[in-house]
Amino acid sequence: MIKTNHTRRLVLAIAISTTLTVGGAVRSQRADGDEINPIVAFRSAMIDYFKTFGLVPVLATRDFAVGDVIEADGINFFAKAATCFPQLTAPPATPQELPGSIQTTMVGLDAGLSLTRIFAAGAQANLVHRVTISFSRVTSREVDVKSLRATLDRKTCPEIAPLVDGTVAPFKKGEEPFFVVSAVYYGKPEATVEVIDKAQLAAEVARIGQIGQGKFTAGAGEGNTVILKSTRPMVIAIRPVTIPSVVQIGRFKLRGDDSLQLQWKSASCSPGDQCKKVFGPFADVMKAWEPDPRKLH
Repeated sequence: MIKTNHTRRLVLAIAISTTLTVGGAVRSQRADGDEINPIVAFRSAMIDYFKTFGLVPVLATRDFAVGDVIEADGINFFAKAATCFPQLTAPPATPQELPGSIQTTMVGLDAGLSLTRIFAAGAQANLVHRVTISFSRVTSREVDVKSLRATLDRKTCPEIAPLVDGTVAPFKKGEEPFFVVSAVYYGKPEATVEVIDKAQLAAEVARIGQIGQGKFTAGAGEGNTVILKSTRPMVIAIRPVTIPSVVQIGRFKLRGDDSLQLQWKSASCSPGDQCKKVFGPFADVMKAWEPDPRKLH
């Protein structure tokens, strides 16, 4: 039996019930006039981009692997792959593509490119507070659900079985859900930032290049832009093998009361509108949870 010391959050349980039962869109919004949290806004933009591919963005330095069990915040481990899937072998990496880009005016996280330092107060007077992020040299390591079912240690991790079997499990209002990683995506982040005055372009390239030593390069792009390119691939996204929806047990004509159950369904989808439809409700659940900023490094 897995034991975890993480505090379970009622707020996310409520968010799941609201989002997945009635289809409401959960947003990390502030009332009119309130200041927008840049971390929340940046994270939301990243989630919206990756949900198009049925993926969860990795916004902190984490060495995730297929078979890891991750809490719904996309940051905390519930269990390592070696614990629940001890016989699972690491698959080879295969090339992938993640077209398009993320455009945001809220720079709340580094994204592997020290963006918060580049846009730090007092250090970005020459920059437009806007960034465009894309990914190159993308690869993935993926396993199918059959491999996860075959290698799951059901005695050690009984609570993981519904996730790989695609069955129902009790919905516990005090607990944060978790998911099993079936794919890990790696890539090199690239970012474009804009200099207000082109006369300052060379100085900004030099300043940003100093910040990026050993992590990324900086060079002049078209017009007034500086292009940042990571020098090494990193984990950029993960895919759950299944995602939860909340249902009434009565829908399945089972005995007992109409208590809520978690129904685990395949997260497999085709990039584009299908992934948005399949993955969108779970993406909204992730947005509803605001992780501790200290863990986003």
